[in-house]
Amino acid sequence: MNDQMNWKMAAEIIARAAKSWELPKSGYVKLGYACNNHCRFCTAAWKHGAGDRSTEALRQVFDGLLQEEGVTRLDLSGGEPTLRSDLVELVAYARANGAVQISLQTNARALARVDWVRALKEAGVTSCFVSIHGCDAHTHDFLTDRPGSFRQTCAGIRNLLEHGICVTTNTVVTTANAQQLSGLVMFLAHSFSGLKHIKLSYPHLQGGAADQLEELVVPLWKAAPLMVAAIEEGDREGLHVETEFMPACLIAPHYHRASEIDRPRYHLSDVQFTVPEIDHTSSLRPRYFLESCGDCILRNSCCGIHPLHHATFGDADTHFPPGRTVLAEDAATCASGSKAVE
Repeated sequence: MNDQMNWKMAAEIIARAAKSWELPKSGYVKLGYACNNHCRFCTAAWKHGAGDRSTEALRQVFDGLLQEEGVTRLDLSGGEPTLRSDLVELVAYARANGAVQISLQTNARALARVDWVRALKEAGVTSCFVSIHGCDAHTHDFLTDRPGSFRQTCAGIRNLLEHGICVTTNTVVTTANAQQLSGLVMFLAHSFSGLKHIKLSYPHLQGGAADQLEELVVPLWKAAPLMVAAIEEGDREGLHVETEFMPACLIAPHYHRASEIDRPRYHLSDVQFTVPEIDHTSSLRPRYFLESCGDCILRNSCCGIHPLHHATFGDADTHFPPGRTVLAEDAATCASGSKAVE
């Protein structure tokens, strides 16, 4: 397969994007910003002083999302949600008031306790999005700045899977772990029976990632081939690996593994503000595009290049090889055949 996306891939992307709008309406709720890790790249590093929301305030948020907006899925994030003593109560309240799916975004350290996992499952947690940032303690604990966190996170993942809670792992790609991404995929495949999904996230350049950009951030064009290798390792191991904040053209021929392509809109409730019907193209996420991006059929879905990345690493044109634009004529060619794609 050449660098230019063929019609079959274009059809798959179109079909997936159409399906994304049929997914359940979701709400992404920040419970607060307290955390037991101190990740060097943390995008929330500038917000740690914002505090946590009260139980009553969060119940009101849930009521608005579930009863007024018709949301059926809640993603509960932080900070670290498992630090809250009222988390089981909040999950049970959300479930009783219409949440069909409840996911926690967590480092899973507290979930090394089996009783905590059981309580959350009984309350209504259906899945967890677990951060793991290396295939060994040396790398992970360096990035979290918390000795022992790797051991606890691994125990948490194992407990979740053993109790039937779906797990997707998330790894933020940095200078400390970029070279071991394929090894990480192998480690996850061989260590956690039942794990099926892995996300590799390029750093969103705010917070710690912006403060330590030159020390922690790998230029997009250097990180991309390492992500591609990890995607292909995942395919060999039976794991679905996708990316975030990585332009789709850079992970050719795996364009469809860019998570932004079929990500539906969602309601965001942060500690200090609320945004209805947000998506990754929102003005909350600044994007820079090359002139050649104008002809790409994924232009409106693409994460683009963060302006701070462009300012730090220079003009990206020379690093985006000609022919990698996903062309509009590809979509026109396959439009009539898109219905055949499952």
